[in-house]
Amino acid sequence: MSQIRKRTAILLVFALVVSSFVGFVGVGTASAAGDQLQRIAGADRFETAAKIAEAKYPSGSNTVIVARSDDFADGLAASVLAGALNAPVLLTKSNDLPQATADVIKKLGAKKVIVLGSEKAISKNVEDALKNAAGEVERIGGADRVETAVKIAQKAKSSAEVAFIVNGWTYADAMTAGAAAFAKGYPVLAVKANELPAAVKDALKALNVKQVVIVGGESVVSAKVAQDIAAAGVQVSRIAGSDRVETSVEFAKSQFANASGYSIVNGWNLADAVGGAVFANPILYTYTPERSNNLPASVNALLVESLQKNGNTKIAVLGGSVAVSDATYKQLEQVVEENAIFAVSSVTVLNAKQIQVVFSKQVDPNNLGSYDLAGVAIPAASLDLQKDGRTLIINIPAANVPPKGADRVLTISNVKQKDDATKVINSYAISLRFNDSTAPSIISVTSVTSGVAAGTVKVKFSEPVATVSGFQIDGTNVTGTPNADFTEYTISNVLLDPTKTHTLSVADVADFVPAPDTNVANLLTKTFNVVTDNVAPTVSISSKTDRILYLTFSKPMNSSTVNNSNITVRDAGGGLISATIGPDFNAADTTATSATKYIVSLPKGLYATQNTHTFSVSFNNQVLDTVGNAIVAHTQQITVSKDTTAPVITSLGYETNTAGKVTAVVLNLSKGSEQVAAGSSIAGIKVVNPNGLDVSSSFFAGATKTDPIAEGDTKIKITLGSPTAYSGIYTFYFPAGFVTDFSSTGNKSAATVLTINFTGAEPTFKLNQSDITPAVMNADGSQSFKVVFRSPVKGGKVVGSATDVDNYRINNAVLPAGTVITLNSVSETVGGTAYGPQQVATITLPKGSISQDNTYAPFTVNNVQTTSGITITPFSGYVSVLDNVAPVLQSAKIIDKNTIILTYSEKMNQGITGNVESELIVKNGTTTYPDEITAAPVVGNPNQVMLTFETDLDLTKSVTITTKAGVVLKDASTTGNGQAADTTVTATK
Repeated sequence: MSQIRKRTAILLVFALVVSSFVGFVGVGTASAAGDQLQRIAGADRFETAAKIAEAKYPSGSNTVIVARSDDFADGLAASVLAGALNAPVLLTKSNDLPQATADVIKKLGAKKVIVLGSEKAISKNVEDALKNAAGEVERIGGADRVETAVKIAQKAKSSAEVAFIVNGWTYADAMTAGAAAFAKGYPVLAVKANELPAAVKDALKALNVKQVVIVGGESVVSAKVAQDIAAAGVQVSRIAGSDRVETSVEFAKSQFANASGYSIVNGWNLADAVGGAVFANPILYTYTPERSNNLPASVNALLVESLQKNGNTKIAVLGGSVAVSDATYKQLEQVVEENAIFAVSSVTVLNAKQIQVVFSKQVDPNNLGSYDLAGVAIPAASLDLQKDGRTLIINIPAANVPPKGADRVLTISNVKQKDDATKVINSYAISLRFNDSTAPSIISVTSVTSGVAAGTVKVKFSEPVATVSGFQIDGTNVTGTPNADFTEYTISNVLLDPTKTHTLSVADVADFVPAPDTNVANLLTKTFNVVTDNVAPTVSISSKTDRILYLTFSKPMNSSTVNNSNITVRDAGGGLISATIGPDFNAADTTATSATKYIVSLPKGLYATQNTHTFSVSFNNQVLDTVGNAIVAHTQQITVSKDTTAPVITSLGYETNTAGKVTAVVLNLSKGSEQVAAGSSIAGIKVVNPNGLDVSSSFFAGATKTDPIAEGDTKIKITLGSPTAYSGIYTFYFPAGFVTDFSSTGNKSAATVLTINFTGAEPTFKLNQSDITPAVMNADGSQSFKVVFRSPVKGGKVVGSATDVDNYRINNAVLPAGTVITLNSVSETVGGTAYGPQQVATITLPKGSISQDNTYAPFTVNNVQTTSGITITPFSGYVSVLDNVAPVLQSAKIIDKNTIILTYSEKMNQGITGNVESELIVKNGTTTYPDEITAAPVVGNPNQVMLTFETDLDLTKSVTITTKAGVVLKDASTTGNGQAADTTVTATK
């Protein structure tokens, strides 16, 4: 759909900064902090701008903006156009189009390029190269920088009442304002330090600006300039810090009160920050590495505050390590790891059958939560937690794979954080579009042997593979068996020569996209060599307690061979000790059939008469790795001391259900507990409530025992008989000996007193998905939907206001500029139920703000408060919105003297038919075409319309087409928006 959004004209916007550093880091390079922290950078300024464009517009962009990279004169107003068209900003040399820029234009699928500046700034040669890359080029340029900026502002077709004022010759403050300008639609006007140019004074009046925010201290924009602006009848305020770093922080606090993301750039050279304004996130400065590798304290403090409020806060570092050092980046990693709250960081549709969910912190593998896709529960067996403990792959059951182009809402609930069961994601919802159009490919083929021939081959595909017609190796038919998620097939019962190169062929490889849109690779081939591995595994032995030995092998082992028959443990006198051996399922590389880490559990009572034991652990040559190499038979000795350290109940936690009621109390231990399969009695625990009353008999709601305790558990859970709402500080008295550790002598805990501050009482203010109504179109082209709060909420210019647009997000972005939110002043009926005053918010999105129909547009509500001051539980859900953007005519191509093909900014109604001469002004030379013009859709290109002219056009003369408001010429949306009026294009051959 059309990407045009109504935004305020920005005059002399500083959103481009010349990049001079080199140091490649790929787009979206993630960190240990997951996708909440990423570095976006390229090998040079052109590649960086390209990578920012890819990161911001992963689905492509119909239009791109190109500005000169080494002169700000004509590129200063880029943000206004980027905001108006929702288009990326790319860079070029004056006389040569860089390959990185040309490549990304094609990758984004851009059909139009807007060049900023005259031919002196960007040459005709570059313009011609851009035509080859995209097809259509429009140039916006004036006699000087002021005139160019004015023309760009006119192209944006918008106005504002608030403007930012920056020093036009000091780029740091200007760059800070650029992102806010993009996000809010406020113009950024450039002045001299001690002079208010007449052009800016005139612009303030022409744009009807009523309030100005000066960015920077008086050394940057003087008090005299502020006085001159005030004298023109405009209200003036200032945002400034002690230096550019502090100004960036103060600006972010002032203009982005509820920011969900930040961009970090080098505040002195601003390298690799080109186009960063398009992220619409506050830009924070850090030091150039030559000055310091430390993250500025004020930046650190702001990020900590934001992360603690919003665990999904994302940070993008713009620039390579030469611009923002690796040391600074590591500090940012630490900030994210230590301060992010437990939340969903991102959700990505990987392919038709798989969804990737990334959490801000590691997830409890035993409490992965519940997942629902459009009303269909995802079975637990379809959830695959990755080794990092934060990334979860959802394998959608084959019967529930959505069709191509379908929107589905994924609901996530009751996910618990690892090592802290009190941290729970109660509910999260997001709308996803499934649009897999790529056939599977082969990622790798591996075959390993320890002998003269390989017996198995593993084929890894790029996505789950539903069916294949057949496998062949070297022309011989073989059979492949899929793994659980269908991404890997194992071919067995072969004998492959390690000295030769082999060829695998797989025919008709189909993915899981439902017919008729199934993606099929007709034939995939890949050559491979058998890897010979005849290196014997080795093993080391360590101990953690006096009853557990750890075996760490140098290679993944065949778990069926690591057992008591092949490994024996003896005491110093040679006596056989009855030990239990098995995989350490807490290790990251452990599977049901292979692992490198194993546990040897020893019996109790070994230290009854002595304080140390020297154990001899013997391995025979039947202990094998996964390819059949045998360990060298040998014996190792290890001396272990008696464990006399008592276990300690270090802290208490609790779990809640989705209603906020307490479901369990959790004891955190200093060391592993002994096994108590039936659970331990809790009769000795005394509980005192906040008022000092003994509530021991009722607190656990009928529960008499802990949950079953496994050998070595460091947490003990007491599940309440029924969920109960508690609040305030409760004191728990545990008797001596309540916990017995997993040691030979069974050390017991001392009497312990601990408290829990219950803050998870049942929420009194939250939204349900049913409280959000679908949007309906209004007569003026705007659309409105309602949010039913069910309790009176605050409104106006106060903290927690339900009419504050910053408390909402739609389509994962701030609400469109011009959105109006009102509360009902009298009783209002919604869905057959009457609600009192200030319980229903009506959100009206302006005309031209939603570019496509979306039944499941992501919608969030945060920070809203009831009139009594209770803050809403953060809501993530969806709202059904309608396309209210008029399709814009972009180009016209002459086919012959009676036919012209029009290309629009979005898909057009495929039922278009009839006369359209009343909707178009066609000039053939200087003569207006007088006869009938009929329209019809173009098969295979929904963005195009074919015009047929009743009488011949004179193709020796120019043909220009100017649109009028469309009736027949309308888009394919539910609303059927007529074409935008007053667009003129010249038809080309």
